[in-house]
Amino acid sequence: MSAMLHFWRDPEFEFCYICGEDNHEEFFCPFNYLYGIHELRICKARCPPGKHLVVSSRHREFLRCFVRVSNLPPNFRQWHLGRLCRAFGPMRIWHVPMLNDEVCRGLGFAIFKTREHAEAAIEGLNGECFGGCDVRLDWAYPCI
Repeated sequence: MSAMLHFWRDPEFEFCYICGEDNHEEFFCPFNYLYGIHELRICKARCPPGKHLVVSSRHREFLRCFVRVSNLPPNFRQWHLGRLCRAFGPMRIWHVPMLNDEVCRGLGFAIFKTREHAEAAIEGLNGECFGGCDVRLDWAYPCI
């Protein structure tokens, strides 16, 4: 896990988590202005201010594999999400935000390698009870 990243990543996948391309890392992504790495938060792709568009079909496919997981119990951890979702296929990234590194904030996300794996996870895990909570899985970007 890189010092810049705050989530778990499958070490077998070498790709940019910002745009989904596999020919560069996040620091060299033309869309990394989101993290303020470059001066004035200007997109290296030279998009006009306020008009940044990520329209590549590859990026859309990447976003179509993005699943939001909610209604998680307070004792839920990163490795729980990895273990739950891996049964449905390989994942690229997964994250469970924590409060004070001890209490789960009740949500998380997982990005699967393919949309089919994400669909299987949504159908297989949605409504399952974990730690006394019925876990809910949705598409993070339902209109893509």
